[in-house]
Amino acid sequence: MPAVIDPLALAALARALDHDGDLDAAHAALGRVDPLLRAAARRRVRTAHADALLATRDQRADDGRHALRLAYLMIARAVPGDLDDVAAVNAAYDEARASRPGPGRVWWATTLTALALATAGSATAVAIARIDGPPSPSPSSAPSSLPPPEPPAPPARGAFAAGGVPAPLPGDAIIRRVLGSDVPAYLIALDRVSQAQRGGATPAELSALEAEMAAARDRAVGAEAAGALGEGATRALGALMATARAAALSAAGDTGDEADQAVASATGALDDELAAAGAGYFVDGDVIHDGGSGRRLSLVYAFAVERVDLFTAGAESVRALRLRRIDRLNWSHTLLGFTRPHLRAALVLLDQLDEQVLSLIAPGVAPGAPVRLFDLEAAGVPAEERAAVEARAGELCRAEYGALPGLDAAAAVRLGEALGRRRAIVEALEKRAEARGLALVTPGKLRLPESFTRSIEPLATKAEIADLKAIDDALAGEPAQRAFTALRDALAASIERHEVQHRLDARRARVMPQALADRTGPLVQNGREHKHADRARAELSAYLSELARDPRTGRVGLGALARFVFDRQHHGVPECYAAIVILEGLADTLGLPREAPLIAGRAVNRRAAARLYLALAAQPPERLRDAARRLWEKLFASPLPDLHNASKQP
Repeated sequence: MPAVIDPLALAALARALDHDGDLDAAHAALGRVDPLLRAAARRRVRTAHADALLATRDQRADDGRHALRLAYLMIARAVPGDLDDVAAVNAAYDEARASRPGPGRVWWATTLTALALATAGSATAVAIARIDGPPSPSPSSAPSSLPPPEPPAPPARGAFAAGGVPAPLPGDAIIRRVLGSDVPAYLIALDRVSQAQRGGATPAELSALEAEMAAARDRAVGAEAAGALGEGATRALGALMATARAAALSAAGDTGDEADQAVASATGALDDELAAAGAGYFVDGDVIHDGGSGRRLSLVYAFAVERVDLFTAGAESVRALRLRRIDRLNWSHTLLGFTRPHLRAALVLLDQLDEQVLSLIAPGVAPGAPVRLFDLEAAGVPAEERAAVEARAGELCRAEYGALPGLDAAAAVRLGEALGRRRAIVEALEKRAEARGLALVTPGKLRLPESFTRSIEPLATKAEIADLKAIDDALAGEPAQRAFTALRDALAASIERHEVQHRLDARRARVMPQALADRTGPLVQNGREHKHADRARAELSAYLSELARDPRTGRVGLGALARFVFDRQHHGVPECYAAIVILEGLADTLGLPREAPLIAGRAVNRRAAARLYLALAAQPPERLRDAARRLWEKLFASPLPDLHNASKQP
């Protein structure tokens, strides 16, 4: 399969280098390829980038681009002699890239584009790197200037003003169609127009594409849509579509920054109008840049709002939304929640929470079950130490999630046992698929879709298919559904607190704790914003405040955080640096001995991390919460505000 996978990985790395050296762009690019090849290509990128970071002395050379170029050259088998010679690696990369054809065509699974999103500043964005050595020089921890104030918004109505579940509106079906189908159809037609203009299409061809785009726009903001959306939201949607067009059709050579900002502002304005109408919908806008071709793809992601929670922290308030995707864009998401500067709300993604409950929380509720925190290889960690950590994580899952108020404990146990059996079967099928150079998409819902059973027929035995059907039948009952919802809602409450802290932090001057700066470097390097350091700072605050405020599941949250240290695929991401500072800081705050630093020789000492985790996990929950609060206040030099959910309860 290298002949198929390597070109995809190379194209993705080239895109990352074109896109400001941001590895997230590589993952986004691979979200648009055939799903049977996507997972293998992503593993190829992860492995090559990890090898590159370990092979060079200065992983942050040229703002991280040096390591990306090395990863490209390793896959292309064109590595120069001196891996630390930035100029030589740059020249070899230019030569290797010039000699290779461009990436292949995008996979179209439906009539709409397939995409992947990795959002900066989110709670759980997964971008793969390796641990850097301490940067030099260390920055000051002085705060930066205050961020600009948020623009005023029209008064919200219904659940957006009081909290709770948005009330149905007479035009809900039309709004869902507009945001879920008509707007994406417009944007896809817009992308086709953009590509046709760059490709030298004939006037007749352009006219036909323009007509297709105009028809989609008319459906989105026509009389029927306007009657459902209302005047304010219709006007805001029209403005968003216009700015999306301007961004997609920017002149060649234009950086597109102003058009991108216009899309962001228009997205926020539409969300404000939807909240003012009390409509239970939300949109997020983005512009994807392809530096090689100059292509700009304007996107709008649409969600239904299942619940609104209103949080207060002193005089401040933050609206948190629990969302489910409703558009038909086929893209993968790695986030449990996210925030953006231009969006007022803290956002929790229920589709992704379902997957987290299926893979980690619910199986851990089964008697004696471990919770997987390490990668499968766990190189350098003795099997008994890994087993002790994952067994303890399972015990805490049962102690905290298994004892949630109102949970049917017996139903939760049966749910966990069934999902554990299903996961074992699916993992066996994944290995068989990988051996054939394919990737099996793991089910992300409680019930298996019919298409999944059909897709595994070439891989599974009749007995395995029968077992999966029996498990699915067991999961169909109301007790299993209620237990699953209870577990997910408890996780959602924790993620809400995390994302709300991001919103609170966005309104304050940034403070860079010295303990983190010693790992990541300053917020500004060589006159440029250091996004990696800023994301690590944001995650440090959010994860630590989450531990300090969690009344029921804090020690499970500690395990989820430690996973960024235990799982080698997460080493080097901002969350990993945050986790290291938190684990070491909590130990010092509690007076627990630390036998060794968690980073040594440019690598994570996972054995030391395992022992530290077990010591922290042995602490009473209230003592751990108190230590997390004291550590947050020490690192950020201010009191951690008390957070209250002031929502109208269901």
